[in-house]
Amino acid sequence: MTKGEHRFLTPLILVVFSSLLVPPIFTGVPSSSLYSLFLDWLQGRPSGLLKIGLMVPDKGPFYVIVFNYTVPWSEKAPRVLYSDWSQGSPIQLVFKVYRIPEERFLVNDTLKIKYHEQAYAVYIRSKDKIYVASLIVEPKDPITSITYTRFKVFNATPIPRTMAIQGDIESYLMGTTYNFQNIKIGEIHSIPGIKVSWGFTSEDLYRQIRIEMYSRYASISGEDYMKYRDGDYDLNNLQWSQPTVLGKVLTDIAVAGYTSSASGGECKYIIGRVYYEYDMQCIEYPLDQVADFAIFMIPLRLTGYWASSKTFSCSICGGSTPSNYAGKIEAGRQDTVIKLGSGSGATAWSASLSFSIGLTLSAPLQYAGTTLNLGFTFTYQVSSNDVYVEARPKLHVVKEASYVNQDLYYWYKMHADKADEVVHFSWTPPTG
Repeated sequence: MTKGEHRFLTPLILVVFSSLLVPPIFTGVPSSSLYSLFLDWLQGRPSGLLKIGLMVPDKGPFYVIVFNYTVPWSEKAPRVLYSDWSQGSPIQLVFKVYRIPEERFLVNDTLKIKYHEQAYAVYIRSKDKIYVASLIVEPKDPITSITYTRFKVFNATPIPRTMAIQGDIESYLMGTTYNFQNIKIGEIHSIPGIKVSWGFTSEDLYRQIRIEMYSRYASISGEDYMKYRDGDYDLNNLQWSQPTVLGKVLTDIAVAGYTSSASGGECKYIIGRVYYEYDMQCIEYPLDQVADFAIFMIPLRLTGYWASSKTFSCSICGGSTPSNYAGKIEAGRQDTVIKLGSGSGATAWSASLSFSIGLTLSAPLQYAGTTLNLGFTFTYQVSSNDVYVEARPKLHVVKEASYVNQDLYYWYKMHADKADEVVHFSWTPPTG
């Protein structure tokens, strides 16, 4: 085929392709995005589109920034995926993504494919409010559509001039730093006669769990803003909001193995050591002499875990076994492995954190090389809702020698017969 023929056929292929599209899947998708997607398909690339509708309870217009936290932190990919004005709600966004298969499995003899999830943080500025959210989306279909409504809302310094003419906005990453924190990510229960340990196995390495991402906000205006523009404002004087849960993000697992055990009726929390990234962003509104600042605390990698030395008790373990119990370790069998479920959201694990970070700024130019010292004192909470959605920790349960010839029953916290994140035990058989 000659170069001239190729130029003729490419738009012709697009016309034919477009004529085959069936609404509503393709409604609202720019033709340029469809064209790019189709060319990727012709070249065998695993591309797809995400259609995201953001339902903001405000009139608009809005300034929208989307930060991409899908790519592993070590690759240093650009974080800002989208930055532009939107006229009102719903805010419609379309992104091209790679649909990377992670797992194939059968459900009722039908092949299902689990695709690598996309993770985003969304910042939306209205005249006097900031709306933020985190989105985790699995691109199950070639064109995957979602609608999102659950935003965290913060009052903000009004920017009427900027909104009136949708004037220039300057947004940039000021700096990034990293540290480790210890948080609770699970728990183990026991009764007399058994030892229970918790852990991921080698099959879970390089998979991910979902734990909470936190964010903080500050703002300056007027004279303070003009000092900031001149490099004379002390950024250590920023009045930051308390850390707020933005949502869950994907967190890599870099370690496997079982913890020490709980036994004799004691229960223990599982403490995870997590490597965090702290991104500081600035969004300036020069017409209104206002600057918003945001810090995102993003969990990147689970680098270790252990059973806490502090114990607690459970009033359910050792009691009556429900009739719809999940399983039985039969008499004569000494040990088994129980795979936990993704989590019902009925449990929340809280850890009190108090620490400071030193963040060396690279932007704007007048602050390059300056170190900002920022203290954090708050309760970090991990909700069990879908925390183990991809990588599933296991319980290794061992009967003590004198109990080997007894039946051991176990069931889950929320739905006794369905895998969940907390398991109860009893030697007492179910009645009825």
